[in-house]
Amino acid sequence: MKILFDVREANRNHTGIGTYVRNLAREAMVYDDPNVVCRCVPAAVEPPPVNRAPSLALQAFNFLRNVTWKQACLPALAYKEKADVLVCMDPISPLASPTRTALMIYDLIFLTAGAQRDAWTRYWRAMVPRCARKADMIFTLSQASKSKITELLGIPGEKIVVVRSGVASHFGPWRGSEQEAGRIRKRLGLPETFLLSVGAHDVRRNVKTLLVAYERMKRTGFFPCRLVIIGQKTPFFEEIWQTTRSLGLEKDVLFLDYVTNEELSFCYAHASLYLYPSSEEGFGYTPLEAMACGCPVITSRASSLPEVVGDAALLVNPTDPDALVRAIEQVLLDPDLRKGLIEKGFERVKMFSWRRGVQDIIRACVRLAGRNSGKAGNE
Repeated sequence: MKILFDVREANRNHTGIGTYVRNLAREAMVYDDPNVVCRCVPAAVEPPPVNRAPSLALQAFNFLRNVTWKQACLPALAYKEKADVLVCMDPISPLASPTRTALMIYDLIFLTAGAQRDAWTRYWRAMVPRCARKADMIFTLSQASKSKITELLGIPGEKIVVVRSGVASHFGPWRGSEQEAGRIRKRLGLPETFLLSVGAHDVRRNVKTLLVAYERMKRTGFFPCRLVIIGQKTPFFEEIWQTTRSLGLEKDVLFLDYVTNEELSFCYAHASLYLYPSSEEGFGYTPLEAMACGCPVITSRASSLPEVVGDAALLVNPTDPDALVRAIEQVLLDPDLRKGLIEKGFERVKMFSWRRGVQDIIRACVRLAGRNSGKAGNE
């Protein structure tokens, strides 16, 4: 049988979904089974340039190109390729397809009140529910997301398949030289000791809660190191910066936008703690990335995060700054706890694999092709 993967997000999105699709596509393209052919379009899966600021005209062109690709070009290609299953690695699929169709829904955060209000978010709000109902199968990355899809979109649970994810290979204990470490510290302006948080500045990430907790620790004189926050600046960043100023933390918090994979791995490996008080995640990659680099993790007792980190992290209420302060003090003052979290983190990361994720998807597609052999396709 033949599976056609639509992996355009690999070239459109630099982090998050783009990271997932690039790694999955690379595994799919080397999948070795004489009974299954995997074809990815496009075949080249490279991240887009960073720090792009497209004009409104270019944004409009990209939007129209996406709609044309999804609703016209992709179905035609699936027909030409005689694909048994078309897998869209994002939540938009053709509304009319010549073959069985599956799509990936990472989360439904775009439906929440705190979601951004840009054109793409409005487009997803209009299209994803329709595409989900039309699709023969839906993939997602956590049981929490599966429950949300059933609850908010009314999709039967038997139509949703939870697949495994992985951690990019460049995340691991730091093995660079002291000279390399010095260059990275200087380039990014990193202090010797710091707390770290990574993620785009959305409301759900609770960066303001993190700032309040940090200010309370600073006021009591406990662990007066700097806080480093890495992430793409969204329109919500203005509120974050206002909170930073109102708390008097302008000189204590270092905001970094884009960093390279090497730099990010260095930051994880050298941070005293990784803090991720997000209230809503479809999966939650960054806690796993931190664990892979040997950094102890404190994250939220919410959404998919407990499912992802297991017992390898401390869990807190994401909106309670005092709970976050207590957890930070607990890890930093207890060497045995810190060592235990690091060791558990290394073991936890071994449970996640891009290859096994591809195998999950392919097995589900084989089942789909078998039980729907009467549907239009190449049979």
